[in-house]
Amino acid sequence: MLQQKKTALIGLIVMGASASIEKEFHKNVPDQVQITTTRVPFGEVSYNGFLEVTRKCPDAAKLLMEAQPDVIAITSFLGGCIRGNELVNTLQQMTGIPALMPSSEMVRVLRQIKARRIAIVSIFSNEFCLLERMFFENMDISVVQSINMSETMETNPYTVVNICYEDMMEHLKAADFSDVDAVVFDHPMLDLNSGIGKELEKMIPVPFFSTTQVLLYSALKRVGEHTGHLFLSKFLD
Repeated sequence: MLQQKKTALIGLIVMGASASIEKEFHKNVPDQVQITTTRVPFGEVSYNGFLEVTRKCPDAAKLLMEAQPDVIAITSFLGGCIRGNELVNTLQQMTGIPALMPSSEMVRVLRQIKARRIAIVSIFSNEFCLLERMFFENMDISVVQSINMSETMETNPYTVVNICYEDMMEHLKAADFSDVDAVVFDHPMLDLNSGIGKELEKMIPVPFFSTTQVLLYSALKRVGEHTGHLFLSKFLD
């Protein structure tokens, strides 16, 4: 009797009520991959707000384990910058399966292409740009340029991610990327497979990565599925 290949299952922990990141995951996974999702409340864009998200992730992971996922992916990039290694270790010890966060997976892909100097295009305020800089520099990756899309300290999660793409493109046209090895976008809903990746390629002469697609790439790799359909695969595979 032929044995049917086990369907891979990704467990996703998202912040707040928005389903945009889930939409990108569902749209960009192979047909044979399934996704199960839970979420943690996300009240405000602040250091304490992100810290609280990480504190709630273990309970969210317990809910996901009812579905027996093969890997757990947590979508909070800044949460990972604050205490990602600690949280990943906690979840892996608790569940016995791999746990991934965009921050550590971004470091992994940057090291894979030997990128030592990067630019960050950030939707967050200067406070969080500094936090991102400290995180990468602690990983021996220099942040030589920050392009900040937010002028003020906005705490509403829905307002923060509502960045005008035309404005972002204007910022990028004026930027000089000649001194960096890669560009990191911290916008969690920047879907490079939507066509914007090809537009960015006209302006950015080095590899560039979005946090959500890096997380998806790593999750698919962990469950043994192909990643060639993802935009960033041209830089990694």
